[in-house]
Amino acid sequence: MAGEANIWNPRTLVAISADTKSVEEKITAAAAQTLFTITDFIYVVGTGALEIHKNGLLLTKGTDWVEQTGTTFALVAPATAGDIVVASGHVGITGAVDVRDTDIYVTNYQAIRDYAGTESTLYSQGQVTAGDGGEHFFQEKTGAAPGTYVDDGNKVLVPTGGDGSAGWIRTADHSTEFVTLASAIASLQISAGDVIVVADRGWSKWDVVLASTVTTNTYNIVQAVGKPLLAFVLRVKSTTHIAEWGASAGASAATNAGAIQAAMTSVLCTVIEFTPVITYIVAAMVPISYNTLNLNGATLFLADNTLAPMFFDGGVGVASDFSVNDGILDCNQAGGNKNINVVGGIWLTTFDRISFTDLKIINCYRVGLSLIGCSYINIKNYRFEDSGIDLAAHFAYGLELTAFGNVTRYINIDGFSVSNVAGYGMHLYGCTDVYAQNLNFFNLDFASGSIGITVTEVLRGVIKNVSANLVSGDSIEINDSEDIELTNCRVASAGNRALLLGQNTAPFYNKRIKVTNFESVSTGGAFAAAISHCQDATFENIIWDKKITSDSGATLSKNMHMSNVDINDVFGASSNIATQGRFDLRDIRFTDYTVKELSDTSLVIGLKATVANAGVLNLPIELIAAGQLLASGAVAGTLDINSKFTSSATQGSHQKLDFLVNSAGTAANLSPSIDVANAVSRVFTVTGDAAGKQLVMTNSSGVDLLTTVELRFTLFA
Repeated sequence: MAGEANIWNPRTLVAISADTKSVEEKITAAAAQTLFTITDFIYVVGTGALEIHKNGLLLTKGTDWVEQTGTTFALVAPATAGDIVVASGHVGITGAVDVRDTDIYVTNYQAIRDYAGTESTLYSQGQVTAGDGGEHFFQEKTGAAPGTYVDDGNKVLVPTGGDGSAGWIRTADHSTEFVTLASAIASLQISAGDVIVVADRGWSKWDVVLASTVTTNTYNIVQAVGKPLLAFVLRVKSTTHIAEWGASAGASAATNAGAIQAAMTSVLCTVIEFTPVITYIVAAMVPISYNTLNLNGATLFLADNTLAPMFFDGGVGVASDFSVNDGILDCNQAGGNKNINVVGGIWLTTFDRISFTDLKIINCYRVGLSLIGCSYINIKNYRFEDSGIDLAAHFAYGLELTAFGNVTRYINIDGFSVSNVAGYGMHLYGCTDVYAQNLNFFNLDFASGSIGITVTEVLRGVIKNVSANLVSGDSIEINDSEDIELTNCRVASAGNRALLLGQNTAPFYNKRIKVTNFESVSTGGAFAAAISHCQDATFENIIWDKKITSDSGATLSKNMHMSNVDINDVFGASSNIATQGRFDLRDIRFTDYTVKELSDTSLVIGLKATVANAGVLNLPIELIAAGQLLASGAVAGTLDINSKFTSSATQGSHQKLDFLVNSAGTAANLSPSIDVANAVSRVFTVTGDAAGKQLVMTNSSGVDLLTTVELRFTLFA
């Protein structure tokens, strides 16, 4: 390679031997001449290969003269007519750098790190060693502050044992390198057709063009200052780093937002990468189609008093293919970003094919993700945390999927968490075809009652693997929706109810709702569930820790099916769902079955109560429904009684008998009692009270008894 070219490419212009180290050209100046043209050789700007003498005196570069192009240079002070100006092109002069020729070849990048010679340009056959970045020239850079050069194993190599004050910098396509874009802009050593590499713009490559051929901005098409007829154009790739566009941790919000906006707007760029971990202060931006922002763990921080969503299409939308992944959006509600209508994270309208993966939104005053009329939505591992202010009419929302005249459909959510929020978790409104799983809601507290999930007017949906804890209102709410499956849910410490099935807008109903594997614990309200305006609903494998209620009157739910359900309730006195003829009940257990005796002592199944000698327990099986006696029908079942003398476990018995009571108050029939006794039997006398529609237990054992009761029944409507 050493015999093929030299620094000024003289072979096309002059004959030169291997011993020739310089070429000179003498020019006689005209009066006031400043610009000079070389015709005998070409030099490479910025390599130190050109020297200028005037009338025998060496001129100082940058003070007395400046480089222009490979064939021109300019004197700072105009020449006098007859001045003799000599241009000397050199190979090997002090400071000269041959970016296209070297006699030193090494086999890998480590050999460059270990190089101890005097050559300032090395060539590595880097592809022969795993991890190296291929064949490249490297130029030596010295004299910087310690730590300036950081070895990245690719574009920058630090000498073995070095402190970062020197480094080997990879050159690309014989381009000229600048540490900053500002230095390139100010340079006089550029010409149209040149290619430069800019370190502070992510080692990006720029073409030098005539300014008249482009429209400049401050991001990817930048006006030159040193040579104002020129401009720099960033070579945009399909995957770009935002540093190439001017964004950085130290840049202003306007600069960073402008850089991101410019990158998104470029039709050539589809993937925008960010530097890991660092924080970029940004202003509001408009999301653009066909862009993926990979934050790589970085944070976008919304500047103070922005009063706008971080990404907002203005409500006009009609776009597609937008994604933000792997980072944090800090909406900075403490910095004045508090407006109920206009502050949030990402707000899109009628976008198709949008996705958010490993994204966290924090400190958001209003809605984290607002997606209106959007389709083909993929959300994975999304978190919404530490947001909202607990004031009336002020609340935050982790996710709003809303139709509002446009169909929001084909939604896939896998991994969704909302925690420490004054507001709500997820609202699905007017959506079609929803699949949401692995959802977590923790500590949602809002003045008028937070809700974990609201499903309203949704057609076809599966919601599974839900955990809700400390949601101050109803944890899960389903309204006016059809073909919804809710499964594998655990709700703890609901402020009001664990589950609400209701009506949002008359005359709509919930239809074909299936709830399975649902458990509530420590419910704060009076009811674990409220069920109304439902048709063809199924409940299976449920544990409700409190009573449940159902609608009544002209808009009664119907075709309701329950099986294998535990209801921690006072049967016949509160959970009216058990007494509605519209419900098919199978294997339902009322696990807090309370009955009263004449002395006003109550008995709860699973607990023990003392019944005094001659005391009476009345077991009301009158089946109160919404405060009214059942008009017709009968109840048949089995009564189990365990009792013992309060002072001796060896005196007691287990009694079991079957019964039938009709609702007309004309018959209360009991079978003979089966009595399994201890050595001394202590039993109750059981009779039927037809008029009172109850069973009467009388303690006739002669002693006080400790007892529990279980009543199993079947309703014949």
